[in-house]
Amino acid sequence: MPLVCVDAGHGGSDPGAVGPGGELEKDVNLAVARYVRVYVSRCGYQVVLTRDSDVELKLDQRVTLANQAGAHAFISVHSNLAVKSGEGGYTQDPGPRGLETFYYHGSSKGKALAERLAGTVAVSSGFPIRRVAPSGFYVVKYTLMPAVLVETGFLSNETDRSLLREPAFLDKLALGIAWGIADYLKT
Repeated sequence: MPLVCVDAGHGGSDPGAVGPGGELEKDVNLAVARYVRVYVSRCGYQVVLTRDSDVELKLDQRVTLANQAGAHAFISVHSNLAVKSGEGGYTQDPGPRGLETFYYHGSSKGKALAERLAGTVAVSSGFPIRRVAPSGFYVVKYTLMPAVLVETGFLSNETDRSLLREPAFLDKLALGIAWGIADYLKT
């Protein structure tokens, strides 16, 4: 039975992005990861979370956990924040919104998984796809299985932030992520 590793980005003393209303990326990520675990399990796959509480893990610990577990797919869940530079330094940019998925540029399987996830999350949530793109993010580069880092929306965008505060919307995101994983693993 295939094993899926779901990584809730950030955690512990590392909050990740912080929205203008004090929303913490680490909390959004963990909530989505827990929902994903439920849905992926219902699809008949085994699931391991890199963290199931508010603890901090280094990037290499996340990768090692997935690699040692022998996962068949790795999904790192994040929430984005856009900034722009101005006269007074950097400020949050409220413009960008939507879903982004990233894969390691050397992984055709990672690209296929990222494309599936973007499509299924867009369908399940009605959320716009901003981009599917290659990256050198540590967790997608050093995992031994197809890996995707998914940015579930922008805490700096009022519309996205409002949705990311709603458990029902997080559930829709997770359903789409799980659906994409299951679709990918069937091929």
